Amino acid sequence: EQLAAEIGVYPNPAQDRLFLDLPSELGEVSLTIRNSLGQIIARPNTPAIGGFIPTWELQNGQYWLVIATNEGQRITKPFLKGQ
Repeated sequence: EQLAAEIGVYPNPAQDRLFLDLPSELGEVSLTIRNSLGQIIARPNTPAIGGFIPTWELQNGQYWLVIATNEGQRITKPFLKGQ
């Protein structure tokens, strides 16, 4: 729960890109974007520091960014894709 609070996902709503701030102690992570039905929409690469996740191909709506660590933790961060 504390770890989830340390992860930043912005701006929210996103337009064409979503920035992700991850604490360094997380190490390697994998990312998945799911829609409101729980379907996997994308498996973006983890951005480098200062990088972003492209969202320009997503339709407007509610999404969840699922962050999975090598230790088996899963953190889910909701975000909106808007115009």
